[in-house]
Amino acid sequence: MVPVTFAEAYLGAEVEIGTIYGPVRAKIPPGTQSGQRFRLRGKGVRNVRSTGSGDHYYTVQVAIPRVMSTAGREVARRSAELYPVDPRKDLPRDL
Repeated sequence: MVPVTFAEAYLGAEVEIGTIYGPVRAKIPPGTQSGQRFRLRGKGVRNVRSTGSGDHYYTVQVAIPRVMSTAGREVARRSAELYPVDPRKDLPRDL
C-alpha cells in the first residue's frame, strides 16, 4: 500500500516506491483512484527458472489529512464541486 495525497492522486505525481532492489521512482497518473493497482515491470522477485525478474505490484491509498483547519474545510468544500455525479449512485439501496 502506497499512501498518496489528494493532490498527488488528482494532479498526478512521481513517488518513491520501495522494492526488493531498493527505492524506485514511479509515476502516479492524474485521476488515480484510491485502491488502484499499478505494476513495476521487472522490479519483483527474480525467477530462478529464467533470467528475468517478476513484476512488483503496489496499490495506491489516498490519504486524507487528520488535522482539521479552516483552510482545509474550504478546500474540501471547493473540491466537492469536482463531483458532477454522486459517486454512490450505483450502490444497491435495499439490502
